[in-house]
Amino acid sequence: MVYYTVTLFWVLAHQQQALIRSFRFWLYSGFGMLVLAWWQDFTGYQGLATLPAFESVYRFAFHCFSNLSSVLTVWVPLALFYRWTDAQPSYFYGFRPDRGSLRMYGTMLLIMVPLIGWASFQPSFLETYPVYKGWGAAEALGVPEWVTALSFEACYGFDFVSTELLLRGFLVIGMAQVLGRGAVLPMVAVYACIHFGKPLGETLGSVLGGYILGILAYKSRTIWGGIAIHLGVAWLMELGAFLQTYSHQRQ
Repeated sequence: MVYYTVTLFWVLAHQQQALIRSFRFWLYSGFGMLVLAWWQDFTGYQGLATLPAFESVYRFAFHCFSNLSSVLTVWVPLALFYRWTDAQPSYFYGFRPDRGSLRMYGTMLLIMVPLIGWASFQPSFLETYPVYKGWGAAEALGVPEWVTALSFEACYGFDFVSTELLLRGFLVIGMAQVLGRGAVLPMVAVYACIHFGKPLGETLGSVLGGYILGILAYKSRTIWGGIAIHLGVAWLMELGAFLQTYSHQRQ
């Protein structure tokens, strides 16, 4: 597994082999990998989307429930682990208010705006985004398109909050109790793997972005800034794709 491979390289390079012989390392990392696997492979929401109440909006409901399923697969397991096992006297894996970090991440987000604008003109980008496709939900529910669009985007955004909680919160801030700064690189490897299958630029960018967010989470012990920039980038990419699609439709 990529997480343990990168961890092994790091501990060997820093002569910290004793770290991976500790029970806490295997407890924390094993639990984190189990949560990650369940989160990525969970399909229980499919049955919920097939209920008669959602028959006319099945695809819309399917995608919304898919993004919200991390409540069960990420939030609940981490909350139980934090309550019963984790002894660190801090906020829940990085949910510590930090206005300084928010200002810094806001600057980073502004730097991303022209890059996202450029990416929105690329064919590979428009093959993936916007993630919201409509799926006829607005017509079926008899509501304006913006209602279903905003509802979906809220669900879509929640999944990024869950990503920050698990990747930067648990795998960096939580694992730092065991690995210290060495918790960052294994998380970056996992984060890059999650992006496989997405546009090449986004996948490559996840390595640099994941490293920066990991270092900042490790130093600040908060994930609020990461949540802000992750949501900002995700929604800006959606907005850029929406604008491109609208422009093409008017031509």
